[in-house]
Amino acid sequence: MKISVIVPVYQSEKYLKQCVDSILGQTYKDIEIILVDDGSTDESGTICDDYASGYSNINAYHQQNMGVSNARNRGIDLAKGELLVFVDSDDFIAPQILECAASAFQNTDIDMFLFGFQTVDKNGYRLDQAYMPGIKQGRHAIEAIRPELPHLLHSHTLSAIGCKVYRCSIIKQQKIKYEEKWTFYEDMYFCLNYMKHCKQIYISNSRSYYYRQNHTQSLSAQYVANKYVSVSQTLQLFRRLLGDSFASGKIQESFLSEYYFAMWKVIYNEHLNPVCNYRYMKKLYIKIAEDPLFREGLRRLPDLKLDKLSRKEMEYIYKKKFLCSYILYRIIRVRLNGKR
Repeated sequence: MKISVIVPVYQSEKYLKQCVDSILGQTYKDIEIILVDDGSTDESGTICDDYASGYSNINAYHQQNMGVSNARNRGIDLAKGELLVFVDSDDFIAPQILECAASAFQNTDIDMFLFGFQTVDKNGYRLDQAYMPGIKQGRHAIEAIRPELPHLLHSHTLSAIGCKVYRCSIIKQQKIKYEEKWTFYEDMYFCLNYMKHCKQIYISNSRSYYYRQNHTQSLSAQYVANKYVSVSQTLQLFRRLLGDSFASGKIQESFLSEYYFAMWKVIYNEHLNPVCNYRYMKKLYIKIAEDPLFREGLRRLPDLKLDKLSRKEMEYIYKKKFLCSYILYRIIRVRLNGKR
């Protein structure tokens, strides 16, 4: 059972060798490594070529800078394995994880293998943050664990790119691809689109993906285009995946709290847009006010884990008092440095 490991590469000369070596060092050997250099201007492309010339199971591909989602999609098209996993070029994986995944696929009829991840610093040393799926280890029918799916949302294992192993046949037959115009929630949206076609998944409570936190500037201070679209469509998809389990009060509260916090981040993000003004924000407020999840959630607003200002902000949008919401955010949020 061959595993295709897709590594999108961009400006990763400092970390790429550790990434690729961690894949070569797997105890499971039936793997192919697909390196997609997305227009790097450092030595990353040369490193990719060196590995490709030295190992028969590594192939390097080069393209103009098209973005990480495009690079992942190209890797999907090139993959020849029965199973598929993504590893970002500045991250790395534990030696036994692919063997564990392959064993689970070979011995059961699962469609996905999901595990936890560990944050590391720029030198690869472990940080305090470790994220586990929050669901009992073992094989689960999707129908049986729908009520527990919010655990995957809150633990960030649903959105983490590298801690899932997929069946390549499902991805290709269902034509599942990354949204190339998105730079937020695109990982979760891909995973949820895949999970729609799963009957069984295996949950492992190992922390076998090492995610490097190496931000040179705060991502929260950068404007992200298409954020409302990516958040809204992804959470609508997750809501549908919950199915009838959404009727549970606890599940509603858990999911809607995440939804409203995500909407708050969308509003914060749009205020970072250089062209932001009231007319611009009003268009967003109208979209949010008409969102079925937004209106559904307002019925449970007092039970949601939101601070008073966030509640008031959402109430203004619900009542279409858009100018009040805009003024509240600009005066209280921005002038107080965005403190919640």
